Amino acid sequence: MQTDRNEKPRVAGGPCGASGNQKENRQNHYINPWELWTQAKVAYFSEFGLEIRDDVRNFDGGVNYVGLTTDRKGHRPIRVFIHSDFPPNVHITDMKRANHWTWFPEGQEPLTPAEREQRWRAVEAQKAKRAREEIELHGMAAEIAQGLWLQSVKAHSEHPYLKKRCVSAYGIRYLKTCPRYLFKDGSFIVIGQHCDVLIVPMRDTTGALWNLQMIFSDPKQTDEQREKDEKFIKLFLPSARTTGLFHWIGQRTDTVCIAEGYATTASIFEATSYRCFVAFSAGNLPPVALAVRSALPDSKIVICGDHDEEKNGRRAGQEKANEAAALVGGFVALPPIEKMDFNDFAAMLREAI
Repeated sequence: MQTDRNEKPRVAGGPCGASGNQKENRQNHYINPWELWTQAKVAYFSEFGLEIRDDVRNFDGGVNYVGLTTDRKGHRPIRVFIHSDFPPNVHITDMKRANHWTWFPEGQEPLTPAEREQRWRAVEAQKAKRAREEIELHGMAAEIAQGLWLQSVKAHSEHPYLKKRCVSAYGIRYLKTCPRYLFKDGSFIVIGQHCDVLIVPMRDTTGALWNLQMIFSDPKQTDEQREKDEKFIKLFLPSARTTGLFHWIGQRTDTVCIAEGYATTASIFEATSYRCFVAFSAGNLPPVALAVRSALPDSKIVICGDHDEEKNGRRAGQEKANEAAALVGGFVALPPIEKMDFNDFAAMLREAI
């Protein structure tokens, strides 16, 4: 399908250039999913000078997460849905630029009401199937997490990560060696191991353990590099649940705090004595805030975001902190200095004394 460079790509429901009988057109214009995506990619991205960084893998109507070369590393704000059945189309939702667009190849028509109903039922059935598969997968990962937790011992504050961050061990544990897992062909397989691992539990509001965050020294560093500035790696179990899970520190208080990383959260707890929740990432702040609000309906909630620098027009720490606070009627606290979290800020204050 051709588009004028000065015009927007064709949207869902617009003229599609089909002629003759719609059903006959659809049957005679089958496009394999990869070709469908290739044509839509040219129509949307190339036509408007956008350079795509990631390619798609899901061609059955499921979501693909895609980023541009201008997006920060690991950030994929574009959702791509490829429907290869009739009528074939590609739907793109660009969260960052607030664009919603559906592309039909030449000779195809948007769905009739009856077809739309049939498609909706098929999509709902596919969603239900994926949900069942996801629940099963999360259950398998949870069993691994629970087994590792039982094998672990209480963490000591002399662990290199805790010493570097100048925080204590609160409800976390330690494994001398921890298997490195890969999910492949429907099962978890061990492909290596990590050494001297801190493990932070990831629980839901019932206290059930679903996942673990593993923190360990970067094995690629030399002893000399480690002595100058030791780096640490943080990993979750593969294919395990993360959304809405947290680790809490401290007894219940009227005011509670939610932050991203363990060290940041521990620093806040040590400074305030408030109960604090580790959300593990900026993106998890909103779902954790909702979970905390459901468990503690009368508490004052303070979202302690990271003061991220602007990158590609975004400040993820601040944006997600504000979003989380708005969802639960909470408050936002940020370190006063850019590029700092509250653990960095605490370290700066210690050096100034």
